[in-house]
Amino acid sequence: MTASNIKKVAEGIYYLVVKDAHSCSMCGAALSEYMKKISLSDNSKLILDADSSCSTPCNKLFLEQLSKFKFIAYIMKNAQSGHSWEHAGLVQDQNTELDYFIDYEDAYEWCTER
Repeated sequence: MTASNIKKVAEGIYYLVVKDAHSCSMCGAALSEYMKKISLSDNSKLILDADSSCSTPCNKLFLEQLSKFKFIAYIMKNAQSGHSWEHAGLVQDQNTELDYFIDYEDAYEWCTER
């Protein structure tokens, strides 16, 4: 994962794609570097699109960075995968203001309503 996987899509709304992560430490380090460069508002939202290949348990640094967002819209493309739900549970433990979506459009709309 690189900083190019993270982008600001609207004021206070960020989109992070975690795809083909070889190790969670890569996710945590890249997200931490990006977070140092931006200034999050108290009402920041994250749309998290985590591929089911993302490894668990998640890196502590990655989860700490997620906790800085007030709301997380988690895109769950493969709801049948136990691994996806395991990862989603780890993320929700860091941020209770989380909801699940099947696509980007629904996740984005939810974020704009918060």
